[in-house]
Amino acid sequence: MENIFEIVSKLSLSAVAGYLLGSIPLAYQISKHKGINIFQSGTGLAGASNVLHNVGKKPAAIVFWGDFLKGFSSILFGNLIGLQGHWLIIPALASIMGHWNSIFTKFRGGDGMATLGGATVGAFPIIGITTITAASMLTLLLRVIPYITLIGFSIGGLMLFILNMIYYSDLNLAIGYLLLYILVIGHAFRGHRKRRIFFEKI
Repeated sequence: MENIFEIVSKLSLSAVAGYLLGSIPLAYQISKHKGINIFQSGTGLAGASNVLHNVGKKPAAIVFWGDFLKGFSSILFGNLIGLQGHWLIIPALASIMGHWNSIFTKFRGGDGMATLGGATVGAFPIIGITTITAASMLTLLLRVIPYITLIGFSIGGLMLFILNMIYYSDLNLAIGYLLLYILVIGHAFRGHRKRRIFFEKI
């Protein structure tokens, strides 16, 4: 059985690694390469959605998958150093915090939905892919509805909680990820609302 020092060391290491992975400023660098400061465009968030509307589809796709890999890699690293179960919430949260407040961009970032999506698949490969696929299909089918991305993401988070309880029975992990989804949805709502106001003024 691990002692407290070993557990704290692993959690600290996973948190630092998760934060640094989440901090990688993909949206900012890719947009900058195209001559656009993503923090001064649209919602001001460095995420795939803002890049899509202000830079282009291909850059947005690169940003989405890059942000997805940030979250996935943080969980993978946690697994590699021996973290399991509800402890995986720590690297997941750290990667999101890094994405929100990147040390490389003066603590500015994006909404974190793609990063949490990656962390979800990292922790729950099968049900994670299932919930994200369902949420994505819903978003595409009903994309004319305001805030449908957030609605789809919310449904995905709820599905994850239910399936987690059915197939994993880890209450702490289920509640932890549900709280992460609520946290990210609240943060993302502000950005989406700002984007909607921005485009209504154009």
